[in-house]
Amino acid sequence: MRTVRNSLNFAQKPGKMTVYKDDRITTIEKFVRSGEESLEGVKIDGFRVLIFFDMSKSIAEQQKAHFMTLYPEQ
Repeated sequence: MRTVRNSLNFAQKPGKMTVYKDDRITTIEKFVRSGEESLEGVKIDGFRVLIFFDMSKSIAEQQKAHFMTLYPEQ
């Protein structure tokens, strides 16, 4: 069995990265930041964290309910 280990090399010289961005992304960013309502409602800044994944929706819902009992403020 082969073990792969990734580590950061801070002594490495800086590289160059080129980002190609579709112009439509800027339009979407402006819409999200404008506070206008969308089909899902008002967009707000934030993030999502995936805490569980399963192919079965019922099992995923059970895990969600369990999480919500442990952390009701979330």
